Amino acid sequence: MWGIWMVAMLQFGMYYTLVMVFRVINSLLRPPITGDTNHLATPVRTVYRIMAHPSLAGVTTVVDVGCGEGIAAVSVMWLWHKRVLAYDNQKRYVALVKWGAWLLRIGRVSAHHRLPQWHTPECVYFCVWTSWSSANRRTMIGHFLTHIPAGGRLVTVSHGIHHADFRVLATETQAFAWGAATVYYYQRL
Repeated sequence: MWGIWMVAMLQFGMYYTLVMVFRVINSLLRPPITGDTNHLATPVRTVYRIMAHPSLAGVTTVVDVGCGEGIAAVSVMWLWHKRVLAYDNQKRYVALVKWGAWLLRIGRVSAHHRLPQWHTPECVYFCVWTSWSSANRRTMIGHFLTHIPAGGRLVTVSHGIHHADFRVLATETQAFAWGAATVYYYQRL
């Protein structure tokens, strides 16, 4: 057991180092940041607390919407042993997660530039959309309506949704790198 934990910590450290190198290179080459091209990395401790919420009991798959550099996706796989589908519409982040998972032989994490559709309710879509524009959030809610099955769960950070097809299970405040934010837990009706 100790050996598995050490390998996981070593892999995570190597992945995080890869992300730091990516950040430096990306800062030199990226176009100007806008509200919809910004990323805010979620602290691993906060990801752990969110995934430990009782409303997420029985979840086997996590779709990380707007995965950015993939730190949350990789930490969910290691800490909770869940299958993770990382999605971002910025192809450089998808490439980073794919390349990092392949290079470090990180199983159960895959990256996509199209929002994955999951057909079982044992899935949660996790979306930290703190810096997203209102228009982008509305568009994504439309995608959630076609991608999240009845009984499936959705977790959003900073902004809730008001839609008859989603029932609020709980809300709580969690600590993020940018400060405290509200976490909303939903179930698709």
